[in-house]
Amino acid sequence: PVRTTLLGAGAGLAALVAAVTFGAGLDRLLSTPQLYGWDWDALIRADVEDRQAMQDLLRQAPEVAGVATITEGSYGQLDAEGTSVAAVGLGRDGAPSIHPPLLEGRPAAAPDEVVLGTTTLDRLDREVGEEVRLAVGDRAVRARIVGRTVFPKFAAYPGSDRTGLGVGAAMTMTGLHRLIPEAELGFALVRFAPGASRVEGVAALRDIAVAVRTEDPSVGPPRVDVRPDRPDDLSGYDRLNSTPLVLAGLLALLAIGTTAHGLLTATRRRRRDLGLLRAIGFTRRQVRGAVAWQATTVAAFALLIGLPVGVAAGRWLWSLLADRLGIPSEPVTPTLSVLLAVPATLVLLNLVAAV
Repeated sequence: PVRTTLLGAGAGLAALVAAVTFGAGLDRLLSTPQLYGWDWDALIRADVEDRQAMQDLLRQAPEVAGVATITEGSYGQLDAEGTSVAAVGLGRDGAPSIHPPLLEGRPAAAPDEVVLGTTTLDRLDREVGEEVRLAVGDRAVRARIVGRTVFPKFAAYPGSDRTGLGVGAAMTMTGLHRLIPEAELGFALVRFAPGASRVEGVAALRDIAVAVRTEDPSVGPPRVDVRPDRPDDLSGYDRLNSTPLVLAGLLALLAIGTTAHGLLTATRRRRRDLGLLRAIGFTRRQVRGAVAWQATTVAAFALLIGLPVGVAAGRWLWSLLADRLGIPSEPVTPTLSVLLAVPATLVLLNLVAAV
């Protein structure tokens, strides 16, 4: 029973810490827009009917205090080696000033270059540095893959195909226009200068957006969005954000039950030893101390094995998921939770021993 108790307590604590560590990585992903592709301060969107208003806004935007960089973009849908891929064009000439976070390589700077998401690369069985055939109808080009990136949700309109995390393609606007001549300006990415007031800058952009007018009065002004638009891939994970904590609670109860049963069994099997100690002069308090030290030994073993194994397992599981999603693999160790596990385990097992 002692060996079973030690193994059960260690395994239970390791599973608990792994669940908490995995949950910390998931929580960081959902709360850090840069990790899922949103690496700018604001996004200006325009409908098909208000392209002129969009152009007017962009001409006046550099006058806004704090606006450091603006990158224009357009939407498209490409056929890559027989696979349909949502695409965007970023920047008119050369490498764009603003680009989704790169995992490998560099942004597309020439019309015959493309950046793909991790999942898209896997589907095409391609790597950075190789070429891929891109086509739209009768038009086709050979493009060199120069980078791998994380895509936020780019969609021309609700219900259209969209990019997301590891799915998508990015070219220059010139490169996209070679395949889709009708591709027009659809959005612009805005980044404010370091130290500039983001709130004031966004307010100024929105004032300009309201001020510009289109020929059709029924068409609204361009929209200035500052709230990150999460990819569809993350919607399910957001709803399941509390699942690791629930799982951790169930594992904790299982570990407590296993340890309590092991302590009870071990103590009952040694009742003759405890009786002998009482017979040679042990007081009731000393007997309690002996059982408490047994529980403390179990807790120490569980902490010695469970904490490092649990942290390593949680980080490994998160890295595995990050690779599948095509996002930066940046595991998080919940230091405070791990440290709190030490006194919590000692107190909890001694309470069990007291009973």
